Amino acid sequence: MEDSGVIRRFAALVEPSLVGQPLSALVMVTLVRHHIGQHRRVRKPHPAIPRSAAVLCHYRQPRISCCEWFIEDMAAYDRFLNEKLFTLDGISQVNSNFVLRNIKEETAIPIR
Repeated sequence: MEDSGVIRRFAALVEPSLVGQPLSALVMVTLVRHHIGQHRRVRKPHPAIPRSAAVLCHYRQPRISCCEWFIEDMAAYDRFLNEKLFTLDGISQVNSNFVLRNIKEETAIPIR
């Protein structure tokens, strides 16, 4: 299954609180406008954004991306927003939701 590409990679599931990142934020980022150049600029790795903290990012619909970030605490998240994310061109709005507890946490996809 690895050779055929069905299995993309192997990974270890880490307990976020034990590595100093107990707070999980679901961050929806809205772009200023729907334009391919704008998407390329925002998707391109930016030195201000710590990509290692984002465990998933999805392009949801025109102008909106959704990422899950693991961070130390609210103060660290506030610094991330004000010193990094809000400094990027092309972002019109950021909405954050914080995970209180996980109800289901699976990584396996059933194979039929």
